[in-house]
Amino acid sequence: MATSKKGAKGRKDSSSSGSSKSLASSLSTAGMLDIVDRLGLVDLAVGQVKSRLEDVDVDEVVDEVGDYLKRNPEVLVVSLGAVTIAAGALVYLSKRNESPRKSAAASGSKKKSRSR
Repeated sequence: MATSKKGAKGRKDSSSSGSSKSLASSLSTAGMLDIVDRLGLVDLAVGQVKSRLEDVDVDEVVDEVGDYLKRNPEVLVVSLGAVTIAAGALVYLSKRNESPRKSAAASGSKKKSRSR
């Protein structure tokens, strides 16, 4: 009988844990932001973030990034490759979206010249 009580307690704890997890997952981002706003946590968080951003020395950060890239040039190579691929994808998608418009305009002008 002692094992059945433990099992019941174990199930009860897991079900309450599961319900709190489902409650948290069902709460939307807008709902969470609303709760944070109502509790006044926005003022606390914004003040702390703003003070930390004001304390940052941009020149020091840029120097640290430069030093890191000098120590690890493979990061620079991979970053440049990713930027190149992204730029190529943008050009490809841009050209692909323009081509139906051009072909539709060209076919429309051909139809007009044939009907004359």
